[in-house]
Amino acid sequence: FARAGAALGRLRETDPETRMQRLEQSVPRWARGWVLRRRYLLLALLINLPGNSLIGGGGGILLAAGLSRLFRPAPVLLTLVLATAPVPLLLMIVGPGILS
Repeated sequence: FARAGAALGRLRETDPETRMQRLEQSVPRWARGWVLRRRYLLLALLINLPGNSLIGGGGGILLAAGLSRLFRPAPVLLTLVLATAPVPLLLMIVGPGILS
């Protein structure tokens, strides 16, 4: 926890542009453009990733995204709604019989 606390302390002291540069440096060169331009899509994929509980589950993923301060609240909310909508919509259209 000491390392995580120190990392959060350093993160808090940096401006968004510096955080974006650090993120860019941590992503492999071949994926940099894709990850940075489509970070909300990547967030939706992480939320729907099977076994995402290993990286904190949906709540942990969104907590980390919020702590990074690289995401704005309204687009994150829209991403969350779109990422979680397929199953409820399927149940509304097909009915609960699909579960049995």
